[in-house]
Amino acid sequence: MLTISGGSVTNAGVVTIGATSGSFGNGLVVSNGGGFFGGSTLYVGATAGASNNYYNIGSAGAKSTVSQWCDFMLVMPMPTATP
Repeated sequence: MLTISGGSVTNAGVVTIGATSGSFGNGLVVSNGGGFFGGSTLYVGATAGASNNYYNIGSAGAKSTVSQWCDFMLVMPMPTATP
């Protein structure tokens, strides 16, 4: 887990939270006036089998700011059909 509390991250490039199958409980938290000004793409659960990964913005503290330049992708497994 990466927590940005009151600080800033800039020019992050491609950000991947939960990169492999079996990735569990990975997260990015921006809180208490923190700022995250990221790059081209943000992936949460980048492959099938990754679960319970998260991207959380804000808290009861000061206003937090997040800006992604292009894409946000949440990868979810495709449902299977039953015969």
